[in-house]
Amino acid sequence: MTNSAHSGLTAGEFRALTGLSPKALRVYAQRGLLTPADVDPASGYRTFSHDQLRAGLRLDFLRRAHVPLAEIDDAGSFSVADWREKLALRRSMEDFYLDIAEHVATRDVADFVTEYVDVPETHWVAISVDLGSPADPEDIVQTFSDLAVVTPELDRRLLDVLEQASIAVEDEAWTMAAGGETDTRMLFAHRIAAPLSVRQLRSLQEEISKLASGGGQLASGTLPRRTELTFAGSANADDLVAETGDAYLQVVAFAQHATEHGLTPLHSLPRRRVATRSIFGGEPTDVFDIASEAAGAPCGSTGRSQRLRGASSLRWGAPRRVPLRHAQAP
Repeated sequence: MTNSAHSGLTAGEFRALTGLSPKALRVYAQRGLLTPADVDPASGYRTFSHDQLRAGLRLDFLRRAHVPLAEIDDAGSFSVADWREKLALRRSMEDFYLDIAEHVATRDVADFVTEYVDVPETHWVAISVDLGSPADPEDIVQTFSDLAVVTPELDRRLLDVLEQASIAVEDEAWTMAAGGETDTRMLFAHRIAAPLSVRQLRSLQEEISKLASGGGQLASGTLPRRTELTFAGSANADDLVAETGDAYLQVVAFAQHATEHGLTPLHSLPRRRVATRSIFGGEPTDVFDIASEAAGAPCGSTGRSQRLRGASSLRWGAPRRVPLRHAQAP
């Protein structure tokens, strides 16, 4: 066969000019990205046109750039600029996680100071939001961008519905995991003055559902009388890497501290709490709930806590501060 503009190219010639392997040619043909211009019905020999060389070269270099086949619908219309944006986003997230890994490796948890506060039972009502479990960086950003819009609106609707129902909401709100390790739902909770009946909760759910389809599932409950443990000395929210790293380290430090001192956690993960009616107002604090002596747990709390005169918050009495390296059970 002569290599003229009219005779086409054999598969071997096409591979030599584009750098594509036999396997790559088969895969691209199966996906419809690069199909032979002609296939001999008798011999099965494939022939490619010279016009296909540019597409073949482009596919080869996209392969070298580690662009997944799933991202390529058509070699000619593939947007390099869009892919660069995805790579930049992925790289920024990788750098963020690397910074957290470095922080976790070097942070001295002895800088954390445990604070204990005895608190009464706490009634709450919450709306659940499914966070999902995206893996792709672009999906993660999209998910949290959507949540940044949706969750404040859901929280506002819940507060409006509670006000319309004359249910007293107090100045404390928090987020917490809804269930087990595989549950992707997050609860956005508000402290209320009295527990809700099943009838009240059902009525509230109906009102929430009227405001928007899929407006969120409501739940309510009561946290028992307990001791709250928080860690002073952790990073503030201005340093996102340090704040995120400290949040993970506090979970580890709490688990170790609870084991060493025979404490009984009510939850394995903390509640992220603010001292305001809205979840999205105020400075958040991670709170670990521990069973108190009144609940039959060996918490070691001394004395009877009293509500501070004039206090509107949940706290009873002043916190007891203990450096983590010398911490004893409260």
